[in-house]
Amino acid sequence: MNGNESCQEPEESVPQSFIIKIQNNGDAAYSNPAQWRIQIIHVMTGKQVVFENIENIKTFIWPFLRELNVDYQPDWLKTNV
Repeated sequence: MNGNESCQEPEESVPQSFIIKIQNNGDAAYSNPAQWRIQIIHVMTGKQVVFENIENIKTFIWPFLRELNVDYQPDWLKTNV
């Protein structure tokens, strides 16, 4: 390099941060099955969802991972068939 050229860093992806709160609203005696209340907040956008099915964590997070050019879906993100 002769000093006039710029060294370009490879484009760095922006990390995706989430706050996930999981609460069991079932009764304390465990006579009823777990009744989940899950809240997820995407830190960068403030977008948040609340749902009762723990599998929906995958549904909410996956689109953000695709924005990071994740071209495969890890086993833990695959829906159970």
